[in-house]
Amino acid sequence: MQSDHIPEKIVAYSIYIITAFISLFSVYTFYYNQYAISAFVPDDYFYYTTIADTILQKGMSSFDGITLTNGYHPLYLAIIVVLAFISGSTKSLLFYILLQVLIISSSIQIYRSCNKLYSLYSLSGIKKDLILLISWFISYKLILLHMEIVITIPLLYMFFYNIVKPQLQASYTILSSLCLFILLSRIDTVILLTLPLFFYFSALERKNKYLFFIHFLPACIVIASYLYINTLSFQSIIPISGLAKGLTIYPFILSFHFWQDFFYHPFELSLYVISIVFFIISLSKKRDLIVQSMLFSIILYFIVVSTRSDWALFDWYFYPLILVVPSSILLFSNDVQTLYLKQSILYLFMIIIGLWSIKYMYRVHNALSSESSNYTHAHSIHTWLLHNNIKIAAMGDRSGLTGYIHKGTIINLEGLVSNRKLIDSIEAQAELQATLKEFRSEALIVSVYEKLLTDKSGRYIVYQPHPKQAGIYSKKMTGYLGNPDTIIYKNNDQCRTYIWDLR
Repeated sequence: MQSDHIPEKIVAYSIYIITAFISLFSVYTFYYNQYAISAFVPDDYFYYTTIADTILQKGMSSFDGITLTNGYHPLYLAIIVVLAFISGSTKSLLFYILLQVLIISSSIQIYRSCNKLYSLYSLSGIKKDLILLISWFISYKLILLHMEIVITIPLLYMFFYNIVKPQLQASYTILSSLCLFILLSRIDTVILLTLPLFFYFSALERKNKYLFFIHFLPACIVIASYLYINTLSFQSIIPISGLAKGLTIYPFILSFHFWQDFFYHPFELSLYVISIVFFIISLSKKRDLIVQSMLFSIILYFIVVSTRSDWALFDWYFYPLILVVPSSILLFSNDVQTLYLKQSILYLFMIIIGLWSIKYMYRVHNALSSESSNYTHAHSIHTWLLHNNIKIAAMGDRSGLTGYIHKGTIINLEGLVSNRKLIDSIEAQAELQATLKEFRSEALIVSVYEKLLTDKSGRYIVYQPHPKQAGIYSKKMTGYLGNPDTIIYKNNDQCRTYIWDLR
């Protein structure tokens, strides 16, 4: 009994210490150079911070300061806006400290939710500690991306716990609130929530079904209101970024681009294969339908995304995979309980996580000294725009950090944080020059990982969004331009940025 209790404490303290140290290193990096965090957070993070600052400064939901956009998930943006309001700006040290507090809180909540979840099925000792640590580690790597899944992941664990615990303990108010916040944190979670909720509802007695409906009605009204406001204000029922990524040349596709990216992530691919294998095995015996449907929903999520979009599979899109371990464990809890694990296996995994943490902290610290960093690259673009007195520029990939640094107007040509007007241009596969003229752009900035192709007359062929990012099945605008005014190179990944002065 005592030997089981000690590892559980060690696991908890290890999680707290790792989370605290990584956050401290991140704050240290931000303190010396607020833009250096771009070395370990995605470019899309800066869409959130730039829009939040624009809301506070101009009172409008906009990335570029001139076009309205809803290219974000509302709950996370609301949190970013509140933190920026408290601290004065997303560029302030206090803002980033508060954001790290949010990440630490998310990490701790994930640990606690997993602890409660696995305790439901009488898992204890080394097995529970090891499974808990694996679940936490998969999730923590994702929340370090600073994207909206910082909120989504702990909420999903809380939802899972509340939907599988004995129904006598269930609170429909808590469950409906969790569903509301999860959907507002990422609208595509509807794929993960629908089937488990259906089987949960089906198992209720008739009188409880009525109570369930009454408790869920306010959440449904809020979601319906959000969708209506989107349609009214932005002419898009969902975030415009989702609309942009769904602009394919066919209604349904088989995205090789998507699955190719999956194969570049062997750990995540392994989790997905496990979900398929365990789901098929679970069909042979009578299992918990709620948990079984959760595993199926994970499989379904990636199928739906890969048939409706040809865009690259960004790391934060792997978030449904956090539920593979708990779903599989709960489906086969009796089999898991018969397993014998030595304490040394737990300690070995803890050492692996410790080494990963040291490597990650080195990466965070090294961001300050990297001469070919994302910041250096974006700052070079910013300097050129200032030197040439460009007031409005248009840019595709990598526009997040550039827009965050540059005080002028940067229009996002991919449509991710733009308006319906630009989406219509992409959908119509309009001429790029005509669109640039319509938005009064004085410069065009194109970042690619290869040389741009030229036509027979020597003009550069420019696609926006670029097929390397959006995939070959995505609609795109095409332009033909002469020699660029400058080319900026980013050495570490051979990224080339072509800039044209359009005046």
